[in-house]
Amino acid sequence: MNRSNIKRAIVGLLLLGAILFTLPLSATANASSFPFTDVPQNHWARSYIQSVHADGIMTGTTATNFEPGTYFSRAMAVTTLFRAHHGRIANANDSRINPFTDVTTNNWFAPYVTWAYNNDIVDGVGNNRFAPLDNLTREQFAVILYRFAESEDVNVSVPATFNLNQFTDRGQISSWANAAMRFVNYNEILQGATATTLNPGGRTTRAQSAALLYRFLNFTAYAA
Repeated sequence: MNRSNIKRAIVGLLLLGAILFTLPLSATANASSFPFTDVPQNHWARSYIQSVHADGIMTGTTATNFEPGTYFSRAMAVTTLFRAHHGRIANANDSRINPFTDVTTNNWFAPYVTWAYNNDIVDGVGNNRFAPLDNLTREQFAVILYRFAESEDVNVSVPATFNLNQFTDRGQISSWANAAMRFVNYNEILQGATATTLNPGGRTTRAQSAALLYRFLNFTAYAA
């Protein structure tokens, strides 16, 4: 799918989300068949979860549970981006190169990891491992989103004058994640964990990931 096609697809998804958000919350839940009993109406991330679920980007851990406080894995991240890109689930078999010894063909996430690797969206963690079930950190998610945007020819440039000086833990950002963290913070995709901290090594919950994905797709749909 080329950039123009994916932008049209994402815009369509966001327009659906915009329509849903104009409805009263109870009506929205009914309109989108929101099934998750563990995400109450007053949950801070409910609207984000509702949107990415209605668009088929994130599913529940069961038919009625989303587990918003459960941590988001590296396998889950590449799966959601595949769905956002293609608008479908992956084919079980993908014959392209998969260099990771901990991702075998019978793993449900194998075609998603293979797709992401072959599109330069992800690398491994060393020793030919992808660590698919490891909890995703905030800076790792930033890098994956940054590389996905690059793969779609989205403008990821950030003004040279922009810095992260308001965050006292900016020195904890890994060197390989610095450009990505600047990108997601500048575009208000990933904001501070607090007013003065980024917590780059902190783990990402499924609720937080729904919010990040919604903001990211909103940005990529309208980025120049």
